[in-house]
Amino acid sequence: AERPIAAKEVDRARSVGLTLFTLGNNYIDQTRWPDAQQAFFQAYHLQPDNPDYAYNLAVALEHIGQPKPALDYYRRAAQLAAAKGRTNFSTAAVQERISKLEKVVR
Repeated sequence: AERPIAAKEVDRARSVGLTLFTLGNNYIDQTRWPDAQQAFFQAYHLQPDNPDYAYNLAVALEHIGQPKPALDYYRRAAQLAAAKGRTNFSTAAVQERISKLEKVVR
């Protein structure tokens, strides 16, 4: 049976999100942080419930000198990690970054 259009769109968003996430990681390997930030932002926009996308976006934002939005995305990553129960990053490290940035961002 043919899959509903909505399901196909979700699958497409996941596929494109994963491609952008991989691209962002490749940019990090090349220390191209602004490009990585853009790729992670696009991936997050496609899949805003993915904690790894929020986390990598936060890291990239921090590297390009954007502590306020980085803090917001670290918080979002922590919320999503708590809801999902599995991530590819250390939730303790996220809490540490949140604590550090809360002292910097006013």
